[in-house]
Amino acid sequence: MYDYELTERGKIVIAIVLVLLLLLVPSAILLFTAIANQPAHPPEYQGSEASQSPTPPTEITPPTVITESPLPPGGGLKPSQGPDTVDTAPADGGNGAEEQDPPQPPLFGPTGGDPSKGMLSFLFSADIQNALDDETLAMLGEFVGSPKNTEKNIVAVEMPQLSDEDANTLYFAIISAFGDLGVSEQRLAYITQPSETAQSPFEVSLSYIPRIVK
Repeated sequence: MYDYELTERGKIVIAIVLVLLLLLVPSAILLFTAIANQPAHPPEYQGSEASQSPTPPTEITPPTVITESPLPPGGGLKPSQGPDTVDTAPADGGNGAEEQDPPQPPLFGPTGGDPSKGMLSFLFSADIQNALDDETLAMLGEFVGSPKNTEKNIVAVEMPQLSDEDANTLYFAIISAFGDLGVSEQRLAYITQPSETAQSPFEVSLSYIPRIVK
């Protein structure tokens, strides 16, 4: 068996190898760790792949199709959706009925009095009448039948100031109506109320007054 003795040169070589090992082993360990922790593909590759992936197509909404089926009553609009909706409710809280014109005053006919007690009033329109109306004639019969219709009394016909034409029309109508009931013209006394000339219709009042004996 042979004995070997290290020379000075051999000692230096061994020392250099040991130093190199001490320097290379940690570096090798770090390099291995770094390689082990890296992903399967480099980041540049992943980014490139991601940028090259196709963009999904944008979803397109199909247009609304309007069929030609008949619309429901009212054109398919709710009452609140109707065009130019106008509130027709009256401002005073009424029932919405159309406003009616005020009633026109009567042109002729009885207006008051109690014929059974010898009093009667009626309207007369000389421009449309030449005789008393039927309702007034009916009440005139009751007036003539009043207990106040005696020989001691005469009939007072009170009327407003009239034009000659209207006055003559009224005289004829009064005389004719009383004549048909048996009252002569001589028992009629016309009393004109002082006022401006009245226009049709005007009111006439009948009553009994005592006869003046001369």
